[in-house]
Amino acid sequence: MNNLNELIEQYFTKDNIIDMLTQYELYYQISLSNYVYETLQDIEETNTKIDELSLRLDPNIAISNIFDILLHFSQEEDFENRFYYHLRTRALMHALKDFVNKDAELLGKEKYIEQKSDMILKDTFFDEDMKLQFESDYPIISEDYEMMVTDDLVDKIHHNFSLQQ
Repeated sequence: MNNLNELIEQYFTKDNIIDMLTQYELYYQISLSNYVYETLQDIEETNTKIDELSLRLDPNIAISNIFDILLHFSQEEDFENRFYYHLRTRALMHALKDFVNKDAELLGKEKYIEQKSDMILKDTFFDEDMKLQFESDYPIISEDYEMMVTDDLVDKIHHNFSLQQ
């Protein structure tokens, strides 16, 4: 498993953690807003509904999901090229699962999950408007993570993931 240690060292640097968490958070929040908006068709109701459902991303879960991506996909030939596809897909599916599980009023959940999952896996869900929002919000979210991710935290992440092997 020395290869996994190398991947942890490579992917879990302070700058990479900030970047990966920023991207994961943005994919999660933007897609979540889109899911809720699609079901309500009203911006104000969408924001209210997201607050009511208490749908906020836990950075620890995001880090764990990113580690899981390394575990499951790192042996693929084109892993480095597809890493951010996997990160985006995981964050979009994470938001979909959280939304569907928390929204008791959502009708046709199975069909909705099937439709959105298919779009996510085909990489057609995250459209140009969402990409523009992603680019616009990236510096703001990144700044938050820059304050949160310390050298101590990076060391703890390395230690915890080394223990999981």
